[in-house]
Amino acid sequence: MRKMTTCLAVMLGAGLAIGSAGPVKADAVSDFYKGKRLKLLIGFGTGGGYNLYARHVARHMGRHIPGDPSFIAQNMPGAGSIRLTNHLFNKAPKDGTEIGMVSQAIPLSQLLNYKGFKADLSKFNWIGNASVSNGVTSAWHTRPFKTLEDVKKNEMVVPASGGRSTSTIIPRVLNAILGTKFKIIQGFSGAGQMNLAIERGEVDGRASNTLASWNATAPDWVANKKLVHLVQFGLKSDPRIADVPLAHTLTTNKDDQAVLRILSSLPAIGRPIAAPPGVPAERVAALRKAFDDTMTDAAYIAEAKKLKMELNPMGGAELADVITKVMATPQSVVDKFKIAVKYGKTYKCKEVMKDLSRCRKAKKKKKKKKAS
Repeated sequence: MRKMTTCLAVMLGAGLAIGSAGPVKADAVSDFYKGKRLKLLIGFGTGGGYNLYARHVARHMGRHIPGDPSFIAQNMPGAGSIRLTNHLFNKAPKDGTEIGMVSQAIPLSQLLNYKGFKADLSKFNWIGNASVSNGVTSAWHTRPFKTLEDVKKNEMVVPASGGRSTSTIIPRVLNAILGTKFKIIQGFSGAGQMNLAIERGEVDGRASNTLASWNATAPDWVANKKLVHLVQFGLKSDPRIADVPLAHTLTTNKDDQAVLRILSSLPAIGRPIAAPPGVPAERVAALRKAFDDTMTDAAYIAEAKKLKMELNPMGGAELADVITKVMATPQSVVDKFKIAVKYGKTYKCKEVMKDLSRCRKAKKKKKKKKAS
């Protein structure tokens, strides 16, 4: 009898241990995050879609993480989010307390072997994409550009941030592949400054933005039809602008189509959030679940509607798969893309702008003067 009782006790003890394995793991995540302040870093400045979506996520995601940590958003702009990507890979704590929203075009930095890019995207822990939305090249309604054919006949001035951002890459590739005449003005400090330049008539439109971003950051422009979309980027046409052609359908040359399909795949990456390599697996799982739960949170959705933000999110596993496929682009296509990205001349903001306050370099000069 004693022997049976002992065996039963051992079995019950083992069962309790097995049954409690899950909660103990969950408690470990909760214990770690309790009282912590997490950061969601943003690879761009204020005034644009990345800033808007990242801050929206940060306001709600913390309460879905075990331990209920606080969450703040912080801008870290630079080189089309390469600065932030490098920070996440090399300097950020590998414990799940810092994550970042990088550019949808960040795979290009690795594909094209950009100097200064010091990361490996295959090692990141992808948390989720806050918005899948087709990209568009758009002209201001008073300008003489109604289709992309018009940009083949007349020069269209567009603002850009750095040479490695989509605001530079997209018009350069279109110029190289389709023969358009985009004049690219580099050095703008962010989307807000670009939009202000459009309103002031200093540029003709923007070569790179998403429908979701336009709807959220300039809803009055959309409502009053102040934007003319010339081409869209995505693997499928957005039904709201079905009459606007997809970029990769504008050529019959297979190699050129392959190059344009790289640009068309970027909208699926959207507003991607990544955690650094080396974060413990259980914390990555908790962050992914928290992101997914945030996307269906009633308060999150209600605020998005109030801000006129489109919600079309993607989970971390699916996002990782999309990025892996982009990174698997054949080398022959990458080589042709490299040539297109270097095509033609670009101009510095200070060479053409009437108000230099919108130029990044001018801002740096002002800071130096104040410091002295």
